[in-house]
Amino acid sequence: MEPQRDADPTSELFEGRVQGLVATVRLDERPLQGLAGTLDWHLQGVLSRAIKKGFLTGTSGECVYVPVAHHGKTLHLLLMGVGGGISDGLVREATQTIQKNIRSLGIAKLGLSRKDWGSSEKEVRDWIKKNFKEGEVCLLN
Repeated sequence: MEPQRDADPTSELFEGRVQGLVATVRLDERPLQGLAGTLDWHLQGVLSRAIKKGFLTGTSGECVYVPVAHHGKTLHLLLMGVGGGISDGLVREATQTIQKNIRSLGIAKLGLSRKDWGSSEKEVRDWIKKNFKEGEVCLLN
């Protein structure tokens, strides 16, 4: 798996090419947008219900792990709170949190959506190349 490729993140997850996805959640973004919104739709509103119950807020630095059972496999979602939006400091904090969590969960292949990271995509791509073996983490469309 290349560090970046044009592939739909949800297809990559549900077809088993990645074991998990990282999606960003903004504090003031309801309904959810980006990858989190797409995942919420596929999962029949489970993320929206988590927000309503207060389990997920989008607060900067928040990291919520959501395991999803799909065809007998556990798929892993990491939801990263980014407050009002992505900043350089937040990218550093988020990428460290992601690294810690995927290693402790034993996730071998993780996908991140380029669209979620916006102008910080280059920093995220550089972080992937520096901290992971080829194929462990990739940026998806």
